[in-house]
Amino acid sequence: MIATTNNFILPNATFIPEAITFFILLYLLAKYVLPPIKARMDERQQQIAQSLEVIEQAKAAEEETKARVEAMLEEARRQARAQIDQATRLGEEMREELRRRGQEEYQRALARAQVEIERATQRASDELRRHVAELVVTASEQVLGRELDIDRHRDLIDAAIGEVETSA
Repeated sequence: MIATTNNFILPNATFIPEAITFFILLYLLAKYVLPPIKARMDERQQQIAQSLEVIEQAKAAEEETKARVEAMLEEARRQARAQIDQATRLGEEMREELRRRGQEEYQRALARAQVEIERATQRASDELRRHVAELVVTASEQVLGRELDIDRHRDLIDAAIGEVETSA
């Protein structure tokens, strides 16, 4: 058996072969295993960087699209306001036109009514004259005691009626 010593660096004789094996494994890992892993990590890092760049571009495109959409919405709102204003203006114009037409119709109806009133007044006046003339003739016949001819004495009758009208 091998004598055991209390050497903490070399507790047994396997330390040197273990150290050599460790360094050989370390060399093999560094030579054959780590380069593909590092290459894959670098590739993955590039993919992530590209993805981040694409995300940034997408964000920029989204912001641009959002700005265009906002502009389009604002334009649509402006057009809607313009259409509402135009509809309101047209409504006001139509109301004013209808009011004007109503006023014109009222004036025409008033003029027709005035003409009718004048005609009715004239008819009533003519009827009254005729009636007064008949009364005058009847009264004159009774006063004079003889029959008067309305056609022959028309001028006298009209003059008498005219005097009565001017005094009234």
